[in-house]
Amino acid sequence: MENHDKISDVGSTASGKTKFSIDFCKKLNDFNINAEIINSDSMQVYKGFNIGTAKPSEDELSLIPHHLLNFVDPTQDYNVSMFVKDCSESLNLLFSQNKLPVIVGGTNLYIEALLWPSVMDSDNNNSESLEDYFDQFDTQTLYNLLNKIDPERANQLHRNDRKRIIRSLDIYHSQGITHTELIKLRKTQKDKEGIRYDALILCLKSDPEIQRSRIRERVKSMLKSGIIKECKELLELKAYKELIPLLIDESGFIEEPSEELLQKCATVLESKTWQYSQRQKTWINQRLLKSPLKTHVVNTNGILTLIYQLDVGIWDKLVMESVEITIKHLRDFNQLV
Repeated sequence: MENHDKISDVGSTASGKTKFSIDFCKKLNDFNINAEIINSDSMQVYKGFNIGTAKPSEDELSLIPHHLLNFVDPTQDYNVSMFVKDCSESLNLLFSQNKLPVIVGGTNLYIEALLWPSVMDSDNNNSESLEDYFDQFDTQTLYNLLNKIDPERANQLHRNDRKRIIRSLDIYHSQGITHTELIKLRKTQKDKEGIRYDALILCLKSDPEIQRSRIRERVKSMLKSGIIKECKELLELKAYKELIPLLIDESGFIEEPSEELLQKCATVLESKTWQYSQRQKTWINQRLLKSPLKTHVVNTNGILTLIYQLDVGIWDKLVMESVEITIKHLRDFNQLV
């Protein structure tokens, strides 16, 4: 375990991570603890995608330095192994400057891979020969093959998710075990190997009804802010794939969608975002909160309301409570005198 500490601020979509992390870092600075934020959202690393990924605003970015945000060209692939490498470099830089890294984001695999080395596959890239081999089959055929080899894994994937289907087949052919077996093996290794960093996890939780309403308000804001225009600009990159089928007809991209079409877009975005947030919650509850890491649940019920209003007094108390827990954690690991 490395002799450095870091804080991870996790939570599902629309749980208040951005505001909390900035206010948390500002309050730490009041105690002469210089904290900076490292992004761990897999989409916010890309240039553009500003509206659809709900990146921090320019005003918010001016309050606390942010790393690994808005730096990858959208035409380039970016994956978990790249994140671990880039994040490790950012961590080492901040450690060398005697600063406290606060990692913020909802891409749970990124955080898990950073904390537990065994989560990473030994080889993250499909071999060219196997990739060429799989190219000759349609996605349904590949899915059926995976279902015969590894039905448990197939059941976890959408039958049109070609990339992940091929990844699971590649693992079977290259390593001689199914993807399901590999995941179980790596979990066992993770339990034995321990954790790379002395991390404190701050987990934001909110009432499901409030969160669903906040997601609905966020989607409305995205539509007003120009997500349709952003979707068109990133069309060739196949971004916002849940919207593209709605916005393209036989004549091409629909420049000025009707109110009815906008409502359909809002409904689809809200539904997909809600489903994603529930998967995030499942991971947090089943994996992160059951890990040996020290965790503190930040309950925002009654503070962040249905319409994004904020009870400032209670919010400040909530942030201060997390700061006090962090200071104690740092002292326990002899990283604060």
